[in-house]
Amino acid sequence: MKRRILYILLVAAMAVSCGRTGLQKGDWKKKNYKAINALVKAHGTRSDGYDPKVRPYAVFDFDNTTVTGDISMSLFAYQIENLRYNLDPEAIYDIFTVGVPNIDCALEGYEGVSVRMLATDLQNDYDWLWRNYIRSGGMSLDEIHKSQEYLDFRAKMWALSAGIDNTFGYEAGCLWILRPLSGRTVADLQELAREAAKSEMKRRKKSEETWTSPDMGEAGVVSVTVPRGLGIRKELVNLYETLQKNGFDVYVCSASAEAVVEAVACDGTMGLDLDPTQVYGLRTSNGERVATYPAYASGYPHTFYEGKSELIRNILMPDHGGRGPALVAGDSNGDYNMLVDFDDMKLGIIFDLPRSGGIQDLKKDKSGRYIVQRWK
Repeated sequence: MKRRILYILLVAAMAVSCGRTGLQKGDWKKKNYKAINALVKAHGTRSDGYDPKVRPYAVFDFDNTTVTGDISMSLFAYQIENLRYNLDPEAIYDIFTVGVPNIDCALEGYEGVSVRMLATDLQNDYDWLWRNYIRSGGMSLDEIHKSQEYLDFRAKMWALSAGIDNTFGYEAGCLWILRPLSGRTVADLQELAREAAKSEMKRRKKSEETWTSPDMGEAGVVSVTVPRGLGIRKELVNLYETLQKNGFDVYVCSASAEAVVEAVACDGTMGLDLDPTQVYGLRTSNGERVATYPAYASGYPHTFYEGKSELIRNILMPDHGGRGPALVAGDSNGDYNMLVDFDDMKLGIIFDLPRSGGIQDLKKDKSGRYIVQRWK
């Protein structure tokens, strides 16, 4: 009798095991866990209709979706705090202003403060920092961090980047944030990105800091809120692995610089081990070095808003029998288009962060195509 019971339990366990996709429950909402499992079972290698020549595929946003936090902002903050610049001090003003649509209008979020004012103050701050630390190392970084020039530089660098993004949009902001990295080789850039990621991952939890400048220079007092912390949840590492083990191709489509995302997604830094061919991001016309005035690569989509859908249509769909992605995951309005533009998409995952606009409305969709995940 006991043997029979053990046999029945073993058979039952084997049946359950054979039905599993490999997805771990973790902190997925029960409904979401079931929906993802159902997708993998219906379209993965164990499904009757699976065709290895036309593999199903998934497309993930990177910042605040695949990872918690933003790799571009993490790199920007790390560069500021450690003064890791190769910039010519005499060229700072031009580097920060050339090509900006209007350097004299008040920046959104910074009343009465313009690009011209911030760039002028940053020119003066950087010249002092160059002479006392960046070039000569005459002062220690701890000493530098207490200086009025550093505190002014720190807040106004962040204000300039955020103000350009707020005022002139992604088109300008995504390129401008690369300008402080000019003078580096792409390999140096990627190593710096990995350093930044490892440093921010030590914080473990996301937080916010307030950086306030002294009352100096043309812009006077400027105060900014800086998000800190970077990480990746075990549920996302497992989801990537589960999809790939079950015959899905998996891609990242990010508004962060492609080289930066590759740096942390393709070498295990953040728990992923993707191939660069799986990573698509903001692509510029750099050669071996980051250009002083980066420009978007010709003929390649700008990977935000409609550009994410354009990339899927032009680059991914032709390699997958003309089919759209089976799964799309994102968190913001920058991901909205790729979440709604493909009629044959089976499941959209929306990671629930404080947002407004279309992505917030999409969270209320009752069609069953979307699940909303808020982490504990």
